[in-house]
Amino acid sequence: MNKADADRLIIKYQPKVLGFAMSKVRNISDAEELASNIIFELYKSFLKSENIVNIDGYVYRIASNVYAKYVDNEVRNKHIDILQVVCPMNESGYESLEDEEVYNNLRKQISRLSNRQRAITYMKYYKDMSVSDIANQLGISVGTVKWHLSDIRNGLKEEIKMVKSNNLSVNPIYFNDMGHSGTPGKTGDTMDMFDSRLKQNIAWSCYYESKTMTDIAKDLEVPVAYIEGELKKLVEWGYIDQVDNSKNPKYLTNMFITDDREDFSDNIEIKKNAAKFLVDNLYKDLFEKFDKAEDNWGMICPDNDKNYLKYNLVMMTPSSIGSDWQNWEDFAVKRPDGGYFIAYATVTDDCTKKINDYKYAGCGYMLDQVWKDAKCVLQSKQYNCMYSDREISWRSNRYEDWQDLYSFLSNDCNKDKISLESFSNLLKKGYVADDESQVTVIKTNKANLGEALDSFVSEHFAIPDKVIKESKKVDERLYAANKMKYPKHLEGLVKYNNSNSFTWAEMIPFVIEILLEEGILKPLTAKQKKAIFSVVMIRE
Repeated sequence: MNKADADRLIIKYQPKVLGFAMSKVRNISDAEELASNIIFELYKSFLKSENIVNIDGYVYRIASNVYAKYVDNEVRNKHIDILQVVCPMNESGYESLEDEEVYNNLRKQISRLSNRQRAITYMKYYKDMSVSDIANQLGISVGTVKWHLSDIRNGLKEEIKMVKSNNLSVNPIYFNDMGHSGTPGKTGDTMDMFDSRLKQNIAWSCYYESKTMTDIAKDLEVPVAYIEGELKKLVEWGYIDQVDNSKNPKYLTNMFITDDREDFSDNIEIKKNAAKFLVDNLYKDLFEKFDKAEDNWGMICPDNDKNYLKYNLVMMTPSSIGSDWQNWEDFAVKRPDGGYFIAYATVTDDCTKKINDYKYAGCGYMLDQVWKDAKCVLQSKQYNCMYSDREISWRSNRYEDWQDLYSFLSNDCNKDKISLESFSNLLKKGYVADDESQVTVIKTNKANLGEALDSFVSEHFAIPDKVIKESKKVDERLYAANKMKYPKHLEGLVKYNNSNSFTWAEMIPFVIEILLEEGILKPLTAKQKKAIFSVVMIRE
């Protein structure tokens, strides 16, 4: 059974499993422990099984087996009287809880558990692992494991009527990655706005459901007076929406926040398979044609190094496959400082974890123009990732760098004809070394440099139809894998973020990795890494 079907069945049977557990032990805390054991065993069994004829009977048998193990363990460790346990469930159905309100809240609480919490529950209660062993296996702190266990046990018992985010007062979240898609304003982007954990937790509190200011303050256990000013600012800058005009209005976060505690391994697998398809069905043929071009299609770099230029072709090719800006304006927000972008962030409860722990992290495409006499004379395109020796952030891409580079190039690469400050800056950035430009340069007489750069690859190589068709299939796979991991009100944005997947820059490191593994590309030198994925088109 594939993962998507297994996930759907788990969601479907969670209420019944919880009902079964409650009917066995009649204690919320113990029921949660038993239900977690059953759910994990079910999930493992679903993934290994095919063509289950009687799904109710199948679930019943597994639940009964897990319960038997649970009772055996209780008998050994607590010496309980097994004859006191009743068994009201049968294969055709499960008795509902007497207290329906408690049942519904318990079901909601369990369904909100992250994959990390489910893993911790499984390791602790099913594999009987110690807290330190769990921490080592998951790569998190012992304190984080203890908090999760406390949240799973006590959160249900003591705060059954509150959603998971209400534990923010116990375990505040962190935004360990913040960024944007679009144009940052004068004051910066998401990182600059969410410069305090208070703001971050305010946004997270009302991310999955709309809440009043009082509700948010209760979640964080912070006085309303402390929340009010920060919330007002986040609303003013378009990160949170006020959803009604009542005396006590509700608020809903509209930015795109990814919960790092969720399991996104399915995304990695989909992208790796997609990258392999692109290598086999696009880049091999593209490189073969490029190898035959004596003029390197007009691309200029030191020593006419075709290997170096191929890296840059990988960066420029996606814009020839499709438009990644389709429907972008439906989701972008205009900020008071002139910024116009979609805000992104990643949430974690482990402050030691950095976004760079994800090796495929990247930033781009970043575009800049240099103008002279009312004409665009230089168009740049840059992308940062693990293969480029630059900060993986838009902040390392500065407009002044391209101005300095244009001055250097337009003076026939003569360092004596530009300021010492400009030349020193280019040396520091790595865009100039050994008195020559290391950035890939393309000269053109076309009027629109931006369009010319976007269409550069397609003018020399026709993108196969099968690549366009496969791109749509990959979009569907990614959307199916991710749509349940985000709030319902962001469904459109989730769909947008999982469309035109071959066009988005994040495919670049996946493709490069395979090209290196297959020996199609050679590793870059330290000097080349400074300027790789930096291409400029200049007017002749």
